[in-house]
Order: sequence, then structure tokens, then C-alpha cells
Amino acid sequence: MPHNLLPARMRSLTFRVVAFLSLALLPIGLIAVKQTDEVTKETQRRTELTLLAVTEQAATVEQAVIQQAFGAARTLGAFIQLFNQDAEACQRHLQSFLDASDRFSFVGFLPKDGVMTCSSHGRTVDFSDFPGFADSVANPAPMVNVNQDAPLSGTSVIIISLPHYDDAGNFDGYISVSVPHYRLDIDSEEAPNDLVGLITFNDEGEVITATSDMGDVADLLPRGTELKYLFSGGRQAFSGKSVDEENRVFAVTPIVEDTVYALGIWSARAPSATGFDRALHPSVFPILMWIACLIVAMFAIHRLVLRHVTRLRRRMRAFARTRSFRPQPETGRVPLELAEMGQDFDQMAEAILRDEAELENSLHEKNVLLKEVHHRVKNNLQLISSIMNMEMRKNPDPATKKVLRRLQDRVRGLATIHRTLYQADSLSQVDAGVLINDIVDQIRVKGQVAGTKVKVDRTVDSVVLLPDQAVPLALLASEAVTNLLKHLGAPEGSPPEVIVELTESDDGEVTLRIENTLGQKTVIDDAAESTGLGAQLMNAFARQLGGRITTAEEDECYRLKLTFVKTPFDEEPVDFPADAQGDAEGQKAVTVASEPRNTETPGPARPSHA
Repeated sequence: MPHNLLPARMRSLTFRVVAFLSLALLPIGLIAVKQTDEVTKETQRRTELTLLAVTEQAATVEQAVIQQAFGAARTLGAFIQLFNQDAEACQRHLQSFLDASDRFSFVGFLPKDGVMTCSSHGRTVDFSDFPGFADSVANPAPMVNVNQDAPLSGTSVIIISLPHYDDAGNFDGYISVSVPHYRLDIDSEEAPNDLVGLITFNDEGEVITATSDMGDVADLLPRGTELKYLFSGGRQAFSGKSVDEENRVFAVTPIVEDTVYALGIWSARAPSATGFDRALHPSVFPILMWIACLIVAMFAIHRLVLRHVTRLRRRMRAFARTRSFRPQPETGRVPLELAEMGQDFDQMAEAILRDEAELENSLHEKNVLLKEVHHRVKNNLQLISSIMNMEMRKNPDPATKKVLRRLQDRVRGLATIHRTLYQADSLSQVDAGVLINDIVDQIRVKGQVAGTKVKVDRTVDSVVLLPDQAVPLALLASEAVTNLLKHLGAPEGSPPEVIVELTESDDGEVTLRIENTLGQKTVIDDAAESTGLGAQLMNAFARQLGGRITTAEEDECYRLKLTFVKTPFDEEPVDFPADAQGDAEGQKAVTVASEPRNTETPGPARPSHA
């Protein structure tokens, strides 16, 4: 993308420093991300192992009781096989076993037909219609269940069931051992302080034990996850919200293989859970490092460069607007390079002010000289006009007087132009409207001298032109007015009327329109017969302007219209063609531009107007 098409902020020194520094820190950032990621994973792994070990240690009582019950069931299996056919002997043996143990509340053998006849309870109970019995017989496996209102034990118990097989290896029933919950020696005070709760559950998701009240267990479980699915991923630790909307860390580990599992529920802010799921994202460290480097770099750049450059920029802008400045004293806080730049600016500003002062003096002198030239030319032309006036009074020949009067009008027109030029504020721009108004005023003056009342209707805009266009326009208008006065007529019942318009369009086209009425001849200008010089001069001036003249004669009206385009520059003058001159004097006085594109130089509509 080209440099000038970039947004201003992207071209600033601040943005570029940030961009290059970010690019320089990118490899370091990638290494930091990788290392931080490895450290985070290792920390999480160690935290997970710690949580699993602490959870398994916290469930040692439940684990020992259940394993003890399975061991008792295996021991009773040998006696069951001996006394299975003698129900009374089996019951006596089981009762004596129960009396010898203070851990269990019931032991018995449940055959696969569901009718229990051998138990410590001493009576026959039919379990064949109990929910899930048929499935357990069809798929024999060690089981641990809970019955909060056991009919035989009369209390809430943990039921450990171990499949029993005969000598042929055929399944023939379950040996059941019941452990009352109240006989579990679970001391919550010995548990870690940051352990919110400990739950054991079987592979069906049934809660077996809990350190809290069984009714409050549901609020501590992970939200949106059933217990029976927690161990599908093996030993694991994870974080999440509990049902009571608290942030927790959960650890799941087996305490009896494929049968009973322990779920440790830890506070997310607990020391044991520190580093688990709370470690910063690997990208945070390099981002913080990047921000810190940028802050240090930007502070250094601002202190060493930006503030001094900003101060120098303000001085430059103030100098550009007001052309005034105060040299900045050199201090030790400014870097040497910037201090030298400030000194160079001071020297440059002094040189510019000195050169501009010399140019202004030179320009002022030039303007004064040019105005003095225009003033003296105007005075000389007025002197020539006075001399011609003296000659007209002395010369008795009327034809000679008329020729001299026409020449005198042209001289006065040139004097008017030079007067306007030296009175103008700017020599490079001339208000053509002022020149046209001065020329039109001659109509009133001559009408009053001749005793003829002439109605003049003028619409003259302020059209600012270069002198190269203003001068030929004024000379053309002067010739047109002279021609107008020579042929001005009064319609029947109306005074003679003259219409003069000078306008400029939005696209820079300038239009001069001069109209006069025809009719009864008025004696304002009794010039000699037409020689055609006036028409030749007007056409020459029109070519010099790069415009065109059109004439039209309608009912009692004669119209002359000039259009040209205002140019903001001076065109190089060339010698006017000799065949367009009336005499040698005109050839010296008139210069024209290169041939305009749409110049129209028709002959006058009425030859008498020339």
C-alpha cells in the first residue's frame, strides 16, 4: 500500500515503535507461551495427583469397612457350602459369627431362587420379587448397595453382596453382609479443612456414604453430571460448579475396584486445589511481558523523543501561521540530535524571515515603481490629450478636428486604464467593472455636452482580471462606446438608450454586451466618415482576449456581444499580424495572444458603424 494511503495513526512514530517492538518480542513470546504451557500442565498434573491421593486417604475408613465386609463374605462362603443343606446349623453358625463381630448387623446366604433360609436373622425371607433381583442373578458380580430402612437390620445399612459358586463352579447365590452406617468410624474433624465433602458411590451412581447429611448430598454434586458417569474417564480431577452454584474442584478415585468409588469435593480456593484450573492461560505471561516492555519503551520514547519533537512541531506550526518564533534555550535534558535539530530550525527560521523581509521590501519597491510608471504614463497621456485639444482649437479644418477628437478619445481611454492600474491595491489583478463604469460614464458626459439626454442602463459585475486581459477589454469597450455614440439614435417618442452589461458565469466565462437604439440620429459624436480602423481594433482586442465578437441588428436596436474565458495566467504575447492593422501606430500599440480557438471576426453588420 502506498505510504500516503495509510491512516494517519499507522504513520505515527508511536504505532511504528509498537509494531516493531511487538515483532521483536514475538519469538520470545512464543517461547514463553510454550514454557508456561508446560509448567501449567505439570502443575495441574501434580495438583490432580495430590487431590486424588488426599481423597483416597480421606476415604480409608469406608474402604477398610467395605473390604472387611467382602473378606467376611469370602470366609462365610466355605461354611455356607458345608451347612447349606442344614438351615438350622447354618443359622446358628452365622449368628455366632455375627455375635463375634461388632461391625456387622446381618449376614446371610441368598440363593438364586430368592428364598433366604440361612441367615443370622433366623427366619425365612423371600427376595425373589425385589426390584433388580432377577438382573443380579442373571449377571452375578460383587455389589455394594444401600438400604436406608433395612427390614432385617432395622436401620440404614450398607449391603455387601458377594457371588457364591458351588464346587462345579456354578453360581448358586449371594452371601450378603450388612454394615450399619452408625458403626462407620468416620471422624469429620480428621478430614482436611478444605474438604467440603466426601461421598462414596457404587457403579450405579447410588450414594453409599457421605460425610454430610444424606439429604444434603445432592447440593454438593457436580451440576449436570450423574454420579454413574463420573468414573467413565477413570481416575480424574476436574473443576466446575456444584448444584448449589459454588465453584468446586472434584476428585474421583476407586476404593474398591470396579465397585465403589470415592468423590472428594474441594473448595476452589482451598490450598490443596491451588494450581488446578486456576493457572493463568499460557498467553497471559507473554502478553504481560509485552505490555510491560511497551510501557517502558513508550515512556522512554516520550521522555527522550516525542515530547521534544512535539514541542518542535508546535514551534514550526506557530512559525508557519504567524511567522514569529522565539529561539529555544538549549538544556541538558534534550538529546544531542534533537537539540541540533532545534538549532537548525532556529537558523532556518531566521534565514526565512530575513529573506522574506528582503522580498517584501523588493516587492514593495517594485509596486511603487510600477504605480509611479502608470501614474506618469497617465499624466503623459493627459498631456498629449491637452496638446491635441489645443491643436483642435487652432486648426480650422473640421475633418482634421474630427480625426483629432477620435484620437483624443483613444488616448483618454488609455489614460483611464493607467489611472485604474496605479490606483488599484494589487497590480496583478484589475477590477474590469471599474474600467467599464468609467468608460460608460463618458456617454453621460458627452450627452450632457451635446444637450442630448441619453438613458443608460448598466449591469456591471465586479470581474477581477489579469492586466493582460483587463487592458484589451477596456480598449475594446472604449472603441465600442465610441462607435455607439457615433451611431446612437432615438426611437420615435423615446430618448436614445444604451445598455451595457458585464457578467461572469460560474465556469469563468466573461460576457460584455453593449446595445444602443437606432432611429433619429442624435448629434453626440460628429466623427469623420468610417475608415474601418475601429472594427479592426475591436477584432484584434477580441483575439488578444481569446474570445469572439458577435453583432446583430434588430428592430431599432444594434447589439455587440463579446465572450471570453478568464485565464488565471499571463499568456506570452506575440506580434500582432500586420494585415489586421490600420496603420503603423496600431501595429506598435497592439499585441495579441496566439490564435484563439473560437475567434469570430465578422465584418460589422452596418458598415456605417465602423
